[in-house]
Amino acid sequence: MHLTNYSVNKKADAYVKNENANVGGATAENAEEVIESKLNFSQLRQEFIKMGCDYEQTFADIQDLLVKAVLSVESPVVTAMGGGKHKSACFEIYGFDVLIDAKMRPWLLEVNVSPSLSSSSPLDK
Repeated sequence: MHLTNYSVNKKADAYVKNENANVGGATAENAEEVIESKLNFSQLRQEFIKMGCDYEQTFADIQDLLVKAVLSVESPVVTAMGGGKHKSACFEIYGFDVLIDAKMRPWLLEVNVSPSLSSSSPLDK
């Protein structure tokens, strides 16, 4: 297990669970902004802007990394599917864990087969 894994982070003292549908905004009880641990893509883009990082380029680099990862296992996947006439009649869901280093380069940490699709917050749903 690695430190970027949600199952580890959610147990950290500093973790702030997303509790409401207004993700990342102020709650009705508290007029101050609540900074929750999970960010939506708009919030992530704003964090990139604050850091002076290129959001679009980073996501293009992540997409390139994922395409290369899938292409690298094409042959074994086709073989496991039998390589026969019904190979387009099935699917598999993969979860990719990507780490972005200090130079904004993405690194593939692991690929999860049949990742959990459970939701623990309004943001997940």
